[in-house]
Amino acid sequence: MNPTFTINGLGVSSSGRYEMALDRGRRKAPRMRKAAEEAILTQRVRDRGTATIYDLLRNDPVAAWGFNKFLDYSTVHYFAAQTEDGRFNDELEAAVADWCRAENCDVAARNDFDGLIRLFGSGLALDGDAALLKISGAKLQGIESDRLRANGDGDYPESVNGVLLDPDTGRATGYLLFNRGPGGKGYAFNRVLRPEDLIFRGNFIRFDQVRGVPMLAPAVNTFTDVKEIDEAQLMKCKNHAMMGLAITSQNGSGLGFGGAPLAISTGGAGDSGDEEEIEETSNGIYPYDLTMATKLELEPGDTVNTIESHTPSNEYQTFAEMQLRKSLLAFGLAFSFFDSRQSSYTTMKQDRAEFKFFIQRTQRLIRSVRSEVTDWALPQIIADYGLKWSGSDRIRYEWMGQAEPWLDESKEVKASIDLIGAGLSSAEREARTRGRDVYDVTRENARWQNYLRRSGVVVGIGTPGGALFNSDKMNNSDKTAPSGAEPADSPAPPAAPEGAPSDEENPNNEEGQNGNE
Repeated sequence: MNPTFTINGLGVSSSGRYEMALDRGRRKAPRMRKAAEEAILTQRVRDRGTATIYDLLRNDPVAAWGFNKFLDYSTVHYFAAQTEDGRFNDELEAAVADWCRAENCDVAARNDFDGLIRLFGSGLALDGDAALLKISGAKLQGIESDRLRANGDGDYPESVNGVLLDPDTGRATGYLLFNRGPGGKGYAFNRVLRPEDLIFRGNFIRFDQVRGVPMLAPAVNTFTDVKEIDEAQLMKCKNHAMMGLAITSQNGSGLGFGGAPLAISTGGAGDSGDEEEIEETSNGIYPYDLTMATKLELEPGDTVNTIESHTPSNEYQTFAEMQLRKSLLAFGLAFSFFDSRQSSYTTMKQDRAEFKFFIQRTQRLIRSVRSEVTDWALPQIIADYGLKWSGSDRIRYEWMGQAEPWLDESKEVKASIDLIGAGLSSAEREARTRGRDVYDVTRENARWQNYLRRSGVVVGIGTPGGALFNSDKMNNSDKTAPSGAEPADSPAPPAAPEGAPSDEENPNNEEGQNGNE
């Protein structure tokens, strides 16, 4: 008999409890059971929720700013070839840069590759998932999330929110693709897409999930509340500005003291600004020209108080700021990104570090999409651009993440130098954080320094009075290498395109060698 494990007292009542499951009527009742995410985020709920999210992005500047700031940091990458052949690296980077143009990579010739990837990241944040369809000829077609669905016109197989699943493994075996109906409304079934033809990614929070959850979902209501209250506060401000004068009437004259007519000057456009006596009209009512203000003619004994000027109140401003702070957390953005007026350098540095941790998952996901596309398109690119790869192994490359923005350049450069000098980092790693390939930079420096030696110009590099690495070679008049030659360990640069200036004509070498800048 197999041994069993028992816990004494299991099923016996105890004074201990989990209060998260208790319903005392003081707050929203606890949920009765855990269900599959697809049973909660059904196609109907997904359609309504994403429509609300897109409407929010159209009309709320804060939500739109936070969304775009998130994409700026998480979806931008730079291609860097990393083979042992420096010339091939430069040629491949130039070829990939040209393929990334809209007419070469997008079947619709509408978005360049970076634009397609940014829209892919947008789908993850707003819809929960996104897809790219591979087209022959190394072309891509973007597919919005709502076109992979479970309902619409036509005959199509049963699915889980648009995904056909292997019942044994849960692996996707197909995706139901729908076209948009007339006028962009409704859906008509098109066909089933094979998983191998589709690059599909989602924002998953559970193992059993099939479709992704919008990142903005937890913050939609908070963003909407702040926007609606702001609009109400604006109306209150306008009402207060319009009600510039209220007069208590006793005898219908609008004055109440029977004296001389009231002299009023608006000073508006076209007016001289001089006071003019206003004659009483036949009905005893004085004409008031108050432009935007509102004149009230009241019954005898009536009175109206003006709206107080505490608009918006300090309490509301504090509350609105707190709500915005919570809303921006959906994108991992600290409030100092939105308002840095009261933030120190140290605070902003820490906020940026925390934000980098937050977006790491999205950056890895986007990088995996770029790599999957590159692995698929690279043979076609090499053939189309006539590149010659002498190696037999896989072509090594990297999609480097977005360069970090400088907060205090002098401090951050010194910190990088200290880390390299202490052996805690490397030039390769530090260059990568700035969106650069250190080997490309080294080859560019070699070309520049060789030109300086040939020209006889003497320059100083580095901190005055400090020791310089290889400084004896920099300005050495005894040339150890033939004029114009590259160092032995540095591959020769690619040939300049026809019509391009020579080194003598273009000493700064501004042709954009790596195609990433």
